[in-house]
Amino acid sequence: MNRHTLIKAVQETGHHPIGPSAASRWMTCPGSVELSLHIPDEGSPYAAEGTLAHELAEQCLRNGVDTSHYSDYPEDMRDHVQTYVDYVRGVAQGERIFVEQVLDLGHIIPEGMGTADAIIIVGDTLHVIDLKYGMRKVDAENNPQLQIYAEGALWKLLKKKRYNIRNVTVHIHQPRAGGASSWSVSPQDLLIFGKKVSKAAERCLDKDAPLNPSEKACEWCRAKATCPALYQKNLELVGGDFEVLPPVDSMTDDQMRLVLQHKGLIEKWLKAIESNVFARVERGESFEGFKMVEGRSVRKWSDAAEERLTQILGDNAFDKKLIGITAAEKILGKKQLEELNITEKPEGKPVLVHESDKRPPMATIADDFETVK
Repeated sequence: MNRHTLIKAVQETGHHPIGPSAASRWMTCPGSVELSLHIPDEGSPYAAEGTLAHELAEQCLRNGVDTSHYSDYPEDMRDHVQTYVDYVRGVAQGERIFVEQVLDLGHIIPEGMGTADAIIIVGDTLHVIDLKYGMRKVDAENNPQLQIYAEGALWKLLKKKRYNIRNVTVHIHQPRAGGASSWSVSPQDLLIFGKKVSKAAERCLDKDAPLNPSEKACEWCRAKATCPALYQKNLELVGGDFEVLPPVDSMTDDQMRLVLQHKGLIEKWLKAIESNVFARVERGESFEGFKMVEGRSVRKWSDAAEERLTQILGDNAFDKKLIGITAAEKILGKKQLEELNITEKPEGKPVLVHESDKRPPMATIADDFETVK
């Protein structure tokens, strides 16, 4: 993909193929940019919900009001977004909050632009804050998207020569996934990162930009189902290392380790293929060997059920159950609920993860018994 194609894509779609939000993909897999260029982004209800939450947050921060001021948004969204608004105001400490700031990123990404949710300067520290409304945890540490925004903001300030920035802190606030995380980086290291971004962006414009599939790079890539490199890699994983796929109980530790290490990548590839074929069949195309059928369905009450059953059964038409913790907290308030001391948090269900995971290992059965010689 050359620069002309890039500019044309931006003009036609209003979306930059080498945007900050997809940096974790194209910085790792430059070839994915051109490969997914003409595959439409069909969006999702989650993306629409996130857009709405950002809109609410922007209005509150711009107008200096709380989310309760906007009754036309869902109540639970107002509650969640308010925690983000409070967090931003806490970081600002009374300083000006630059909301939804458009950043010129052309010095590191060709024709690049980006929008930071909130930028704040407190003393000699530049803060860049991003709201993520999804429920999947995203860490601020070494986050490419936030670093690109921060680099763009720092570059703008350096050109103005009005601020003496000695520290940069990026924040990600996730109201529905554990709150905020932050990470600090020096201006010097941030500018070095900017040079890495510039080189990666230029590689995306190469005629033979390489495809480097990985679990992280492929996660949100629209070209998963048709990517030749991902296809070849998965063939090597499930075929090249096994002459015949063996029964689980006869696999070596190395074979099982290989599958576990690449489980996420293989699953994403398989789901992408299924989704691709499903969409084709749904459009009326034929796909030899497969067809679309009606899935399992379960009975549900019709709209008339409540009235009719209440007439016949009275109060017996309804089950009574204790309200949820979140609902009780809204009524009582967080402080009163904590004072009652009536909640508990049981241990989470054991899950198998890679050893690089930050969580400490759980105790096993062997830890409960002394070694008997």
